[in-house]
Amino acid sequence: MTSLLAVRAVSSHALGSTSADRAFFRPRLWRTTLGFMIAACLLVAAQNNRTAVALPFPGGVKQMGGSADIHALEDTHQLILENRSLTIRGDVALEYLALHNARLKVYGQGTAEPTRPPALPQAPVLKARTIELYGESTLSADYIQTDRLLISSGCVVEGGRQQLPLQWGNEAYEDPSIPGSFGGQGALVDRDQIVFANPTHGSFAEPFVAGGMRKSIRIDCRELIIDGKIVAAVNADQVPSNGAVWINTQILKGGGLIDASARGLASQQGQGGGRIAVYYSDAGAWTGTMEAHGATINDRLLDNDQTVTQKNPIERLSSGGTIYTQSVSQRFGDLTIGRTENTSRDAFTPLVSLGQFRTEAPDDDLDNTLVVKKLPPGLAGLYLVIETPKHTLEYRIIDSQYDRIQVEANLPVIPVGSLISAKMRLNDLHIERGSVFFSRDPLFIHGRVLIDEDATTRRVVQAPEITLPERPTRHDRGNDGNGGIVIESPRGN
Repeated sequence: MTSLLAVRAVSSHALGSTSADRAFFRPRLWRTTLGFMIAACLLVAAQNNRTAVALPFPGGVKQMGGSADIHALEDTHQLILENRSLTIRGDVALEYLALHNARLKVYGQGTAEPTRPPALPQAPVLKARTIELYGESTLSADYIQTDRLLISSGCVVEGGRQQLPLQWGNEAYEDPSIPGSFGGQGALVDRDQIVFANPTHGSFAEPFVAGGMRKSIRIDCRELIIDGKIVAAVNADQVPSNGAVWINTQILKGGGLIDASARGLASQQGQGGGRIAVYYSDAGAWTGTMEAHGATINDRLLDNDQTVTQKNPIERLSSGGTIYTQSVSQRFGDLTIGRTENTSRDAFTPLVSLGQFRTEAPDDDLDNTLVVKKLPPGLAGLYLVIETPKHTLEYRIIDSQYDRIQVEANLPVIPVGSLISAKMRLNDLHIERGSVFFSRDPLFIHGRVLIDEDATTRRVVQAPEITLPERPTRHDRGNDGNGGIVIESPRGN
């Protein structure tokens, strides 16, 4: 059966729209009474037929179960869902999408098993000129591109599919027997005070590859209005909530929440916080919050078990993730190290760092890619430093793979033996409660170092070289209650 869903006008009151929006739903002048009668008959037939219905969206046929309260206007490629859940296993391109007390999942192309993507999409899986969420609606997709996205209070946008544990090169980067680390570290501590932790990974500036069964949501839009929530994962009790949120928008408005904290399952497992990156032109009407907290758990797992060996872990720790924001007026962005609840013991938030090495072969193809040896996953946002016998060059890293780095401009000839390193440049660095921020790369702060209002715990910044406009007072590391910043510059990397 290839019958199409009936076209009918949907009241603007049902969608909570404004007077300007109501014009959208007015029937076109060419619809005659006969047309409405035919449409009504088709609608009744569709409501009585609860089997799967095919919709000819651009890019292929999408399947759904049940047709009541689902309206597809073919001529303008509009989709309206009311009190209905819909899963689309493919890419979607629409003019208008509205959800009212509805749930839409768009999995995109490329895999038969939608919850285990072999790779994240390089292009949007959901495109629409306008997307509006009302009531208590949820939209799930890895990558969304739209002109205007409205997330009303009570509505949520989340990532689409759970990612596999990270494979980097031919090796597993994550040990599933250890609490997960992504933006912030999740760790186990044994009776000898030895810390076991998965390494953090993923770019603070382009957070998309989260691994560890987490979700990521990427949004490119002109206007983003958030009065509800954007989260890595809605069901925090089933899916680790500490994934990634990456937003590019011209206008950011609303008083809602952008959240990649370790809640639910991630908190129970002692995982660290996730990553958020937001790029914008105008945020004058934004009054909301962004959070990437570490887990609240800080328990002694086997402390009362007398049968355990000395090597058994007895404590779990969790650190905050990262929040990076950059406006078009900033040369460098601002970085916030998320709060951690583990105030009795330091839990680290390590930046993914390049370190130092020398080139083993010349790079003379004059493109923007430097082919090198094994790299850690997630270097975008750092600044690559190349020291040759004649020059010291610096370029912002825009992407990295296992064995290559891509920068923002074409490179000159790089001779053998050139020293390769990286540095981090920020306008402001914000350290929230209980944070311990660690980098193996030099850190340049061009603006300020900010402390949140909680003055009961210290903050620690560790880097081999730290350059600040005004260096804060050095405090005694033994004093946990001074509420200041501890600056540590250990020798070497």
